[in-house]
Amino acid sequence: MVRRSIKMVINYKNLLSESLLILNTTKTLKKITVTDLQKESGISRQTFYNHFLDIDDLIQYTYKKEIVVHWDPHDLDLDFYDHIIEDFSKTKKYHKFLKDAFDIHGQNNLLEYTINYCVQFEQEWMQSFYGNETMPNSMLNAVAFAAGGSMYMKIRWIMNGIDRPLLDVAQDVIDNENRCLTPLFFVNPDDSPFEKSAQKIRNERQKESIRD
Repeated sequence: MVRRSIKMVINYKNLLSESLLILNTTKTLKKITVTDLQKESGISRQTFYNHFLDIDDLIQYTYKKEIVVHWDPHDLDLDFYDHIIEDFSKTKKYHKFLKDAFDIHGQNNLLEYTINYCVQFEQEWMQSFYGNETMPNSMLNAVAFAAGGSMYMKIRWIMNGIDRPLLDVAQDVIDNENRCLTPLFFVNPDDSPFEKSAQKIRNERQKESIRD
């Protein structure tokens, strides 16, 4: 009988990410060191640097793994309302991590990454609605303006300690996108994912008023 040795494959990136979140429950991200991660995870310093450039790189990985809602920019049927609610629900769950991360300013900081990620996605998504012809710079800039405004609302919500109900902030973001982009991209407002999302918000508000 041939004996086969079974090797357990360890995902070092995920293990370090989980350790970072555990440490973040009692320490701010600014104060977490590679030595702390080494002690928490049992992973050597060399192994850490084999997988990440630095702790900021690990923070971005954790954000992309645990928090980002991965939207398909080519999906014209994407439900913007459902995605915003999912995104903001994760934001509430990982509020401390995000607030700590946004307090870190450097070359590889998460705040800049999240803004760029949001703008890039929205430009690609609106390009899918626009068609095969490349959008002119004026429209790309309008999309960047709308996405940047929405991100500002979300970041302010995080930095203020999630001080407002989730649905209120979601409504602000959806209204901002609807005002900026629906008239620019959709001849019929009912075709706009932002107008559809605004209608969903109105329906939720009606349900709230009935319950009250």
